[in-house]
Amino acid sequence: MIQNLFTVVFALVVTTINAQYKNVVNYPGGRIAISHDGNNYDEDDYVSAPMNFALLEGLGLKSKLVHFDHSSHLKNKRGQYAEMLESMNKGVQFFNTDTSIVFNIQTQLDKAIANFKAEAEKSTTSNPLWFCIGGPMEIPWRYINAVDPEKRKYITCISHSSWFNEDHVSPPEMTHTWEDIKALGVKTIRIKNQNKTEWNTPQENVFWMRDSNNPKLQWLFSRNAKKTFDSSDSGMLWWVVTGAKNGGNENAGWEDYKPVLESISGGSITNKKSTKAKPKKGFKTIFNGKNLDGWYLKIRSGDEDMAKKVFAIEDGMIHVFGNSFPKEYNLNTGANDTHGLIYTKKSYSKYILRFEYKWGENIANNFDKWQYDAGVYYHVINDKVWPVGIEYQIRYDHTTARNHTGDLIRPAGSDYDWFCEEGSETYLHPDNGGKPEAKRSWMHFASPTNKFNALNNKWNQCEIIVMGNQYAIHKLNGKIVNMAFNLEPGAGIFGFQSETAEIYYRNIQVKEFDEIIPAEVFLK
Repeated sequence: MIQNLFTVVFALVVTTINAQYKNVVNYPGGRIAISHDGNNYDEDDYVSAPMNFALLEGLGLKSKLVHFDHSSHLKNKRGQYAEMLESMNKGVQFFNTDTSIVFNIQTQLDKAIANFKAEAEKSTTSNPLWFCIGGPMEIPWRYINAVDPEKRKYITCISHSSWFNEDHVSPPEMTHTWEDIKALGVKTIRIKNQNKTEWNTPQENVFWMRDSNNPKLQWLFSRNAKKTFDSSDSGMLWWVVTGAKNGGNENAGWEDYKPVLESISGGSITNKKSTKAKPKKGFKTIFNGKNLDGWYLKIRSGDEDMAKKVFAIEDGMIHVFGNSFPKEYNLNTGANDTHGLIYTKKSYSKYILRFEYKWGENIANNFDKWQYDAGVYYHVINDKVWPVGIEYQIRYDHTTARNHTGDLIRPAGSDYDWFCEEGSETYLHPDNGGKPEAKRSWMHFASPTNKFNALNNKWNQCEIIVMGNQYAIHKLNGKIVNMAFNLEPGAGIFGFQSETAEIYYRNIQVKEFDEIIPAEVFLK
């Protein structure tokens, strides 16, 4: 009885979806994995990759996507890589894609292999894995080679381009082809070359995207980099969702996907819900994401026009060394004239400051010495560059894979007390045996943690708890990583740094207190 009821309900749901989308949806069940390059040769991936996110959003099938990778060509062309990152960074936001299943092969290859392996090994006859391969075969081969051979028979690999994707084996690290993937025991299907369908169409056929009132579709149209509107790699996903081996449509195009995209809800690109969190109770958002109200800029050179290029305000975020900034400006020259801060106009004493950050790709200034380096200064009493104040360090040393976010840098001439292991230069929580000790060096190293995001395009959540001149607590992704007592100074403005690398800041919130809250409250 329950089985019959489920069948009736499922049939009704499918009937409703099919009516809405002109009977296009005939999803065969199972899960979906997708691989793209785009960082070398294939510029069509700039739009094809986010087009896949959009189709899944419009069709209500996002939950079926369990793996997505990009930039899978092992030879990286910097300009194309930057364009692909732009498509990925905004595509996941605009079309509400789970970022935990999206992998940048240039920085996350091992994680991508582990994710694909885990998902593939969940597969069964009734729960297969459909694998749309929109790039060279080397990385997909590595995925499948890692999978239990007994589970490979439940994977169906789809290709549509024998000229490039299936046979491309350059540079030397890329040695595997479509035939090598077949030899691993998976199912393989080559559908019609989607470049020869209306997935690759004259641009005027999709001006309805350009002229749409939906900014997400306007943006998607803008990601096309070719003379035609070429989202041909998305034809493989369309073949799957329209039936796969049971009548999947390999002759589709813009007229088919138009109603799907037009069903996607709009909303302002610059005021996306995903980039601006609601303040917690008692917290006040102090950066409005639109302009410099309540803030001002200062860089070492004093150049106000350059300062606006260093600290761009876009998409609800502060974007340091972003698209408007000259690439690798004064890199490793020692000039450092774009070191600077975006400062609050208001002074604070007793408060909790919360914010998020993530690293970008561009580098500048003395990157060779400090790698990915930025930070937040608080209790600032002299806004020079660098200021008199206390720093919550944000830094990642990619040469050692060591994260330094949460290190505390004190002003010259002041001595702080803190907890550490005897003779150590690193903070140790008192619950773990840390002992109070006077710290006379300028750097208070944070306790090590594996709970951080470095070059993976994911956000870190930071918190600075400051109670006047009594103490400061540094937290990273919910963990206390540093603490100091007997601070000097005990109040002031605070500022977010530009230093050696591209960085994004967002969701800047403050909760102020009228009286000192004992440190024990936050140490529990």
